[in-house]
Order: sequence, then structure tokens, then C-alpha cells
Amino acid sequence: MFDADTSLAKFLNDVECATSIYAFEIVDEEQKELKMMLATGDTTPYAGAVYEVVFRFPESYPFGVPHATFGSPIWNTWVHPVNKQVHFDDSQTWNVVDSLAYVEGLIQKPDMDEFSTFFVSGNIQVLSSNN
Repeated sequence: MFDADTSLAKFLNDVECATSIYAFEIVDEEQKELKMMLATGDTTPYAGAVYEVVFRFPESYPFGVPHATFGSPIWNTWVHPVNKQVHFDDSQTWNVVDSLAYVEGLIQKPDMDEFSTFFVSGNIQVLSSNN
């Protein structure tokens, strides 16, 4: 049975653990919403960029899949090209630390799987000149 108080307590405990690894802001404690700024490394295709990512964890935390949305476009198989939402595997449980680490990994090691739904559905224009 789902208990909102237990869910919030678990979320806040996991947030406290995550602060030793990541820097982020609690946007709305009751809604389980966090905002994280991710700086990219020099060895990534996004070198020098800083990305804002907003996370919203499910009411039933730690069960369910979080929602994470980039504030600006990022080219990655697991990020929707239009709405910038991150695709999480819904077959597993996602806690705060695992969710933040997963999204950080999308920037540190971009995945360009040409068969993914997001890649195929992305709006790509190819410009050519006929001289």
C-alpha cells in the first residue's frame, strides 16, 4: 500500500545522500522536484556547456519512473529531440542518486543509436548545394 508520508521521507533521505555527490536545488519538496546544473567535460562533444535538468519524481517514490527534462536541446538517443525529456527504463526502480547519475552519463558519454525511437523521429534537415 502506498503511503505519501513514507514516500516523502524516503525521498528526502535519498536527497540528503545525493548531496554528497551532486550539487542541485530542491525546487519543490512536496512535489519531489529537483533542478540540477550539469557542466560538461572537455572530452565530451558538449565541451564547455552547462545544462539545466529538472527532475520530478513520482508520488509513489521510490517506486515508478522519474521525469527529467533538459532546459535546452541535447543530441542523445535517450533524450526526446522536441520536448527534451529523458527516457528512463521503466522496468527498474529509480532512486535520486541513480537518476542523477544516469542523466549525467547521457552528457558524459552520448549515445547515438540510429535505431532508437527518438533518433528516428527526430527532425533532421540535411542541407546540400547543387553547383
